[in-house]
Amino acid sequence: MQPVLRNKRRKIAPPPTYASGVDEIMRKYFKVKIPATISNLGPGFDCYGAALSLYNEIDIIAGKKKKASFKIDIEGEGEDKLPRNENNIVWKAIKRVLDIYGKRKSFNNFYLKIVNSIPIASGLGSSAAARLGGILAAYGIIGRRINFDEILPLAVKMEGHPDNAVPALAGGLCISILNKKGIKYIKLNPPKMKVVLCVPYFEVSTEKARKILPKKVLLQDAVFNISHSAIILAAIIKKNYEMLGMGMKDKLHQPYRKKLVPGLERVISSAEKAGAYGSSLSGAGPSVLSFCPINKAEKVGKSMMQTWKKMRINSRYFILDFDSQGAKIFKR
Repeated sequence: MQPVLRNKRRKIAPPPTYASGVDEIMRKYFKVKIPATISNLGPGFDCYGAALSLYNEIDIIAGKKKKASFKIDIEGEGEDKLPRNENNIVWKAIKRVLDIYGKRKSFNNFYLKIVNSIPIASGLGSSAAARLGGILAAYGIIGRRINFDEILPLAVKMEGHPDNAVPALAGGLCISILNKKGIKYIKLNPPKMKVVLCVPYFEVSTEKARKILPKKVLLQDAVFNISHSAIILAAIIKKNYEMLGMGMKDKLHQPYRKKLVPGLERVISSAEKAGAYGSSLSGAGPSVLSFCPINKAEKVGKSMMQTWKKMRINSRYFILDFDSQGAKIFKR
């Protein structure tokens, strides 16, 4: 059976109360749900990404009470280390949108409850989920219609690249292009398989993982990645999933990032021997992703975890589906 992974839950304080009936009318309640994302998928550096059935949730209450108040509660992943002040990524995104549309002074008290199920600094799009969640929450507060053409450039600008932000918003498996004219993407229907993620109990910062990459690459390495990323696309479209193992090879980032992820090649090899179609580093890492037949997912997850355990590295694994809808916003 798939392991049940739960974080210890602590009691969350109730949102601030407002005595005035007028304040009660002016308050706005919203809930935002954002999926985890995997990116690169091996050779599709900064352009391939997919949304998964693992989510962060943000509840926000915004009001116009005269006395300013601000509170953030965090539960789940990162609850012991993420900031609960002006440095919180979700809050920064909310504030930025309010400033863009001149609404910062319209609301001066906020309560945010953030429930994180996406591991942080693990290559699963936690920062993209936080920024996109904040943007959507702000759109709800100001009553602005959700418009992909507005939200996507803002999310990508905050994140720096589109591979996580695009599938987090749109869902599915996405191939993105970012150029001077903006962002374009194609969304594919996700294949019928499981995605197994093995997440070690150490973190790799995206900044550090990018600094380790060379500024120039060999022509043959660029050609290698172009051809292999094309194989991934063809395998998914043709449903020839056995070709994914060949396609998910890379020469642009994994050979350098493996220095930050002990045992990376061994974990990938163990997953493929256990029956995975193909495996790669997820994003900047350190998580490893595997595309698997449904009946092999459990074996693949255990194999990856045991491989790291032999190296005295503890890890956990998730067996997930693709998310085809992307981020959602609900009015309370």
